[in-house]
Amino acid sequence: RQFAGLLNLKRMYNDNKSLRRALCIFSISTVICMGLLLYEHEYQARSKYLSLPSTSTLYVPELRYDSTMDIAVLKLYNETLYVPEIKYNSTVDIDSFISKSYNETFRVFEKSSCNNTEMPAALCFRMILAEQHKGFPWWFQTMLRDAVNPYIGLFGVWHDFSTNEPAPLRMCSIEKIASTQWRKVFRKLNGDKSEFDFRKKGLPADTPRFVMLRDPLERFLSAFLDKCIVRNGENMNHCESLRGLNITNKRKLFATFVDLLPLKWNMHFFPQALYCDGLYRHINKDYDFVGIMGPRFYYELERLSQRFGEPLASVVSDVFNLKKKTKTKYNFGIETPTASRVKAYYTAETLSRVLQYVSIDYIALPGLKLPKWAVEMLLRV
Repeated sequence: RQFAGLLNLKRMYNDNKSLRRALCIFSISTVICMGLLLYEHEYQARSKYLSLPSTSTLYVPELRYDSTMDIAVLKLYNETLYVPEIKYNSTVDIDSFISKSYNETFRVFEKSSCNNTEMPAALCFRMILAEQHKGFPWWFQTMLRDAVNPYIGLFGVWHDFSTNEPAPLRMCSIEKIASTQWRKVFRKLNGDKSEFDFRKKGLPADTPRFVMLRDPLERFLSAFLDKCIVRNGENMNHCESLRGLNITNKRKLFATFVDLLPLKWNMHFFPQALYCDGLYRHINKDYDFVGIMGPRFYYELERLSQRFGEPLASVVSDVFNLKKKTKTKYNFGIETPTASRVKAYYTAETLSRVLQYVSIDYIALPGLKLPKWAVEMLLRV
């Protein structure tokens, strides 16, 4: 009887044009309603997760910011965004400036629950914003706001590379510190699978961990060159503040980006100390190896290989082609070419601004010192 009923319904559908139209309209309406329900659910979930103080509450300059930025807006708020010229007479003045920037912003982590490593960094950042945000510079408020935004991706799982074969090993991978090559390394270790596929199987609590750091100023410029210059057409989502601006001068373009970045922070420009659930609070006790991606990067890779042995040593040698590169004393490879271009983009003023953004890296992370070129630029040597 059911089969006969279906046949009868099929005949009615074929013979009745009005019925076909009605069913078509009903189907389209159903799809639209489902789409609206899904959008409402997503919006509510996002609002609940990101229930942070509003922009006006955060004392951010009242800039209308969609996906484009008009040059007139930059001129209108130039005094708000401009960093007064700071004169440094000695390296002591530079160190004092970095310490002052850190004390006015990131030091709050030491005085809050953010030092409790059992609490997720995203949660403690939200608590700081909710309780103490009024006394902070506006760029620091937006940094914390965007750091906890899951759509920005600072605390994404893709920063935690891991393998379980033959022995467990984890790495904190940070953008613009050879992350593409490290992804290849861990995929090879995992049999050409995902670079964090084996996290799902569970790793021992005492799994060895390592991280590679990079000079914060060079890393910042490297991200700008890669995302805003080299790949300008395909990566404007990383450099939204530059949309609509027609600035040909390299230094002026970079200075504009440095000033406008805090309107919407991007994952590639956060301080390294904030990655991997707050690297600043884990690095001294939870990491077995800390390397620096700098002029002697290839020797750092050899040191890493000696520390963890095979099969990591062979895979690292293959991915980074160490057999050829370690014959030279210094690193002239593709991993760290930005150092040769810093003077073409940085000025003393933009350098001071970026130092404010990354002061926590120089204070909380081991092995990072202000490079010679930056000291000379600030002292105007």
